[in-house]
Amino acid sequence: MPGMNGLELVHELRLRGNSMPAILITCDPNQHIRDRAAASHVPLIEKLNSRSSVIECISKVVNVGN
Repeated sequence: MPGMNGLELVHELRLRGNSMPAILITCDPNQHIRDRAAASHVPLIEKLNSRSSVIECISKVVNVGN
């Protein structure tokens, strides 16, 4: 995504009224990234986490609002 990272994309989608679920998967979960993800209500997963963490997070995001 030239010129835009994932959190910026989510921000733009939210500004346009799109509430599509999103999950941030990163190998650099520094505090700045954690804060931005939290502000956007985007769950964050470290790339080094287990597969079960990814599946659990996806399940939670998909079931929001149901």
